[in-house]
Amino acid sequence: MQYMIISVVIPVFNERDTILEIIKRVKQTSLAQEIIVLDDGSTDGTTEILKELKPSKEIHAYFHNENLGKGIAVRNSINHAKGNVIIIQDSDLEYNPCDFPILLKPIQDGLADVVYGSRFLSKRGQQLIFWSLAANKILTFFTNMLYHSKLSDMETGYKVFKSSTEFNIDKMLSETDSLMYENKEMMKNRSSKRE
Repeated sequence: MQYMIISVVIPVFNERDTILEIIKRVKQTSLAQEIIVLDDGSTDGTTEILKELKPSKEIHAYFHNENLGKGIAVRNSINHAKGNVIIIQDSDLEYNPCDFPILLKPIQDGLADVVYGSRFLSKRGQQLIFWSLAANKILTFFTNMLYHSKLSDMETGYKVFKSSTEFNIDKMLSETDSLMYENKEMMKNRSSKRE
């Protein structure tokens, strides 16, 4: 990909203690031309913090009046993005934006349209609770089997993709508010690219 215009979307729900820090960390990468924060009906003061942000051409805050769930918050964030590459960044500091260059490289080199991060390819991933790790490994195994993919962390929060990658956004609204649907759509798109 010749020139990347990067939009970082941050769906947020009740993260008053971390929201300003994650925005700061994303800005420090100097990679995002646009940061879209979508507050999904927070009740802990996150909304007020975001409303107090100074207006800028780089940071855009949007708000749901009620909690609609992460899947819809992600979808609506993506609808606001203007970049040709979109990074989904969780707001709880579990993922560090300093990993952006690693995630962007396969897209920049023309090797991928969609890139998933993985918590298991670094020492940080070894800190997950055993049962969470076991359930994730089982889900990832079946996903890889079903979609002929090579994922190591199906439930990762890091997803990076070209905005031209086709997602069935309208269907996403009518489906259950589940990130499994988001993952299924990404994998369907990946499978169709291979054929």
